[in-house]
Amino acid sequence: MNYHVTHITCNGQAHGLNGYREVVESVIWGLRELGHTVESGLDTFSSSATNIVFGAQMVEMDVLEKLPPSTIVYNFEQLRGTTSLKPQLIHAAANFRIWDYTEANVDVWRSLNADLRIVPVGYAEPLTRIPRAATQDIDVLMYGSPGPDRMDAFFHLCHSGLKTVFVCGLYGSARDELISRSKIIVNINFYTAKKIFEVVRVSYLLANRKAVVADIDPETYIEEDIRAGICVAAPSMLVQECHDIAANESRRRAIEESGFEVIRSRDIRPILEAALANSDQRVQRRV
Repeated sequence: MNYHVTHITCNGQAHGLNGYREVVESVIWGLRELGHTVESGLDTFSSSATNIVFGAQMVEMDVLEKLPPSTIVYNFEQLRGTTSLKPQLIHAAANFRIWDYTEANVDVWRSLNADLRIVPVGYAEPLTRIPRAATQDIDVLMYGSPGPDRMDAFFHLCHSGLKTVFVCGLYGSARDELISRSKIIVNINFYTAKKIFEVVRVSYLLANRKAVVADIDPETYIEEDIRAGICVAAPSMLVQECHDIAANESRRRAIEESGFEVIRSRDIRPILEAALANSDQRVQRRV
């Protein structure tokens, strides 16, 4: 089969969409490993291959309406209900095949009668590429958009004496260099209306043997295997856990290895193979 993997970036105007970059890489690699012909591009579509679209919620409607029914929309948005859903995703549910990264979004898609497959974030060998810096001079790294909960955690981590860095809008090698220098990466959910653990960013960290500490409350949806590969901390214990892990190298290494084994067990190849088999069966039934 021929596939075109398109990563929507709004021509570079929406930097947050760069957060999909490593998942896009994993899908391209996985499809090629399965023997498929794969092209890829930013904000481009193919007329001769099956398009797999990352970031479809940002595509102009007149462009989206021209895509063929074979199109696959791979969703990584946290869906809060049909009333708040963007028109692009409502159109996608009615006209395309939908892949979603989490079971937490299933009810919304089902209410739209979407042709849905759950395709979880998986592991691709090329993503293991960040070496551990000889000197890790950053105790705690945080990155992403500066929401209130993240800024509150950053404030308390800084004032606790930990060497803490927060960056926004940094991707690729510049971000990876900071990851390499950091003992711990703290993940605080940005969205609070529907609490789904941010597995996309964390999966890349686990693939590179990073100790992740996450502030997770009882309402947060998180897959059990991922939970086992990170340090889960209640908000009141976040700072203390970071101090303990930063000071305890053996504990830190244990978290790193546990997380790596968890994500490595999610080989993207069988995940994609199952998703495509199910999708192809549905297409045949529609014809």
